[in-house]
Amino acid sequence: MKLENWLFASAAAAPERLALIAGGERLTYSQLEHRAASAARRLAGLGAGRGKRVALVLEGSAEYVVLLHALTKLGAVAVPIDPRLAGGELDSRLELAEAALVIRAVEEVSDAAEREAPLEPRVDQDFPHCVIFTSGTGGSARPVELSYGNHVWSALGSAVRIGVDARDRWLCCLPLHHIGGLAIVLRSAIYGTAVVLERFEAGAIGSLIRSEGVTLISLVGTMLARLLDAGAELDRLRCALLGGGPVQQGLIERALASGVPIAPTYGLTEAASQVTTLAPGEAGRKPGSAGTPILPAEVRISDGAILVRGPNVAAGQIGPDGWLRTGDRGRVDADGHLYVIGRGDEMIVTGGENVSPEEIEQALSEHPAVTEAGVVGREDPEWGEAVVAAVVLKEGASASEPELREFCRERLATYKVPKRIGFVERLPRDAQGKLRRKEISLPRN
Repeated sequence: MKLENWLFASAAAAPERLALIAGGERLTYSQLEHRAASAARRLAGLGAGRGKRVALVLEGSAEYVVLLHALTKLGAVAVPIDPRLAGGELDSRLELAEAALVIRAVEEVSDAAEREAPLEPRVDQDFPHCVIFTSGTGGSARPVELSYGNHVWSALGSAVRIGVDARDRWLCCLPLHHIGGLAIVLRSAIYGTAVVLERFEAGAIGSLIRSEGVTLISLVGTMLARLLDAGAELDRLRCALLGGGPVQQGLIERALASGVPIAPTYGLTEAASQVTTLAPGEAGRKPGSAGTPILPAEVRISDGAILVRGPNVAAGQIGPDGWLRTGDRGRVDADGHLYVIGRGDEMIVTGGENVSPEEIEQALSEHPAVTEAGVVGREDPEWGEAVVAAVVLKEGASASEPELREFCRERLATYKVPKRIGFVERLPRDAQGKLRRKEISLPRN
């Protein structure tokens, strides 16, 4: 089935409707359409084209949104990549992405000459739209290719669950290299509603909610806690999607007491964001639930593991039986509500970011004074989980906690650097030498 270019369709239907507020800019759909078409011709001049993967190693901005829409007009495949990644991490992802073109600054496009190129008014729903990176079973970065159809079905399911209003303004304070942030931009274009793009800072977000009439926001637990602490008027919203990993029930109860219309959700990169969502107003009735599957997703539990299927799921991630094995564990109650028990494969979720313990252990082990390291997540009121590490030093060697943290900071993204590092004589292992993470304990240094 062919799908009409969503930005073009929304610009044709409501050219003067507000589409984007970001960095002091306010663009209508007509203006965004014009900017995207111009950027598409400039990207073509740089070598972008149908089916070619284009990596965007950029911070979120109005021009970033323009470039995302410009790539869809060319039929090119966007590859958003976290600009905070250290050199080796970034190089690895660019190699895995097989990017034909890498954009590291918006000026590379704005300064390029335009070239006439065919723009895609319609595209097949199975055609690849983007490649998003997620952490795989072994903890290594893994690219997931999502199609146009995946995004459209995800947008439809979200709209049915939480509703759509032409006057909606969805505040996006999640990174655009994450499916959570990217989905807001794409869904808003599909709906013909506005995106308010802003880097997360509690005071600024609180002000924008009030001054811009924000109606929707997507948050992780850490963000929600900081906004509540800052006195943000979250009760003005009609819905606050809350995801990114387990959220303490105490925080949910605090939000409900403040009148926040939270909608706990469970989602995956492989499923183009939301899989299950609890309707606003239901969190008090179903404590701990992530809701029921959105249309047309399906969820089932097999031996405690969460399985997902539906047209919102990336085709390349589906098993032979038609189901995506998420690696997470959970249960479904008699009403069909999902309860996520834990993240699979010992993944740490800190501030909404998935962190691989193995990756951090490897970085620590590269220090000349370190023999081995064990990394785990520990419950934390601010981050949900804090990354902590137990380190065994080589005999006769010495290293301090600040030294090792700085060593990690040079090799890893900031959110992966352990919040605490303790020194131990040995790490707990079983008879086969496998690390027993649940038995790791950190002494007071």
